Amino acid sequence: MNFSIRCISLYVLILMLMNSCGQKRVSARYDFNSVNDRVWIGEDFWAVPLEDWHVKQGRIEYNGTGQQATCTVLPYIIGPGEKSFTISLDMGLLEMGANSGSAGIIIGSKAPEDDDIKAAIYFGSGINVGVNTDGYAFAGQSTKNLPSDFDFSHFRLVLTGEKNKEGFLLHLQVLDDEGKTAVELRTMPEAPLAGIIQLVNNPRSARSQNSGPKFWFDNISLEGPGLSYIPENRFGPVLWSMHTLSNNILKLTAQMPPISEKDNQLVEIEFKTVNKWVSAGS
Repeated sequence: MNFSIRCISLYVLILMLMNSCGQKRVSARYDFNSVNDRVWIGEDFWAVPLEDWHVKQGRIEYNGTGQQATCTVLPYIIGPGEKSFTISLDMGLLEMGANSGSAGIIIGSKAPEDDDIKAAIYFGSGINVGVNTDGYAFAGQSTKNLPSDFDFSHFRLVLTGEKNKEGFLLHLQVLDDEGKTAVELRTMPEAPLAGIIQLVNNPRSARSQNSGPKFWFDNISLEGPGLSYIPENRFGPVLWSMHTLSNNILKLTAQMPPISEKDNQLVEIEFKTVNKWVSAGS
């Protein structure tokens, strides 16, 4: 069965190149300029809580009030082996909120007892990287103060991971809206780094509270041999289906995500007969 719906108009560039060491190099870039305003971000992402994230005016925005709100990049993960990678994205403050808080990304997130990506999305933990509205940047346990006049309305995070003589090093740069380095810091993970990559708004900590700041995210770039591409992790636009068969009558329902009124509203069902797909209705 083929459900004809144009679900993703994300700009995605996927390159599989070979570097000089013979390693596969993954590169992916997302912007949301061609995505209609809607709750469902696309088949390459899964947001928790789903209703608190949406695409608006060509970027991802968070509009909830809770803590540890995540939006996972589904088909790309940090693979084992501590190979190099770079993750970068634009961010900005939408609303300060009643309480201070932070936002950024979680890298290498895994569930404690289950290697499944669905478990990692909901129950995983990894290394938090980003900025806090109290005026500092962080990568894991390392922190550094931002300039006193730092503009939270638009900035860019650039995180690289690479091996050196001492071990695997994470290097975070926070760039201002002019592309100048506002702060940079380095840290080394305490354990081997591997797992999913998530955008995060108001990550939970000993000091975090509900009704924290709300941020937007855009122009996400992922590249390097340390990233693995797993296309079967994608999910949508048909999320799941159910059917019954009684007296030779098939009844079927298909659950779609909350798409935009401007998206294609047509769902088509096809049956395969003699190696050919034939439309049965829409």
